[in-house]
Amino acid sequence: MTSENIPRVARGEDADRAREFFDRDLKDRLMPVHEGCAVLIDGRSLDYEVQSRFEARAKARARLLDRQPDARIMVERVVGSDFAYTAPSGFSIDS
Repeated sequence: MTSENIPRVARGEDADRAREFFDRDLKDRLMPVHEGCAVLIDGRSLDYEVQSRFEARAKARARLLDRQPDARIMVERVVGSDFAYTAPSGFSIDS
C-alpha cells in the first residue's frame, strides 16, 4: 500500500457523522447477530463494513477501501447496552 492509499482515520465532522449514523441507523439493525463485532464506517460516504468475529480487521478495511478508496474510517463496536465502543483517536485500523 503506497502512502497515498493509506486510509485516514475519521476525525472532526467525519467522525461525528459516522458516530451519528452508527447510533441512529446501524446499531439496532446489527444487534444481536453482530454483537461484539467491529463496524468500520467511512465518515464521508457512510458506507460501512462489518468485521466478522473470525477475520482480521484488515480484511474488513480492505473491502471498504475497495469501494471507498478515500475513506475516512471510524471504528465502532456493536454491543447490547447503550454503550458503543469508539476507538480512541489515533487507533490503528490495521489491528
